[in-house]
Amino acid sequence: MSINFMFRSLTRKEFESMARTADFVDDNNVPLLGIDIDPMIGTPEYETGIPIVEVPAEIDGDQEITPPTLKSDWHCNVRVSGEREQQEIDGLEQYDEAGNFLPVSQRTHFGITFSDGGTVVADGTTEGVQYANVALIDETTIETPQRQWQ
Repeated sequence: MSINFMFRSLTRKEFESMARTADFVDDNNVPLLGIDIDPMIGTPEYETGIPIVEVPAEIDGDQEITPPTLKSDWHCNVRVSGEREQQEIDGLEQYDEAGNFLPVSQRTHFGITFSDGGTVVADGTTEGVQYANVALIDETTIETPQRQWQ
């Protein structure tokens, strides 16, 4: 098992600053033990982030569909596994009353700390909590995931 965080930031550098503070990466932006970042650091795709396309929407019942648009923010995923995963969930409820996984912002120490300091944001496609120009996206608000860990 693992924990998957999804981030949106204005720039890659803002994400990297947050990732160093969160101990996801070292001072050279190399992922620490138990951390994987998608796209992989050092690849051309990492420079631009995951391309996110807004889902086309109906316009006033005309059945006319708006063209998809590429979002300009920088996006990435962070996977936490192993001992680091256990540290993140230690002592926290993982499921709601109906047996569904809670969002990572409620079931991980990082998510709770990040959420306590941030404000709720929505960008028309997803919702999340933003702190210092980086948003932790609530995975339950993503209608059509474009990338998933294998």
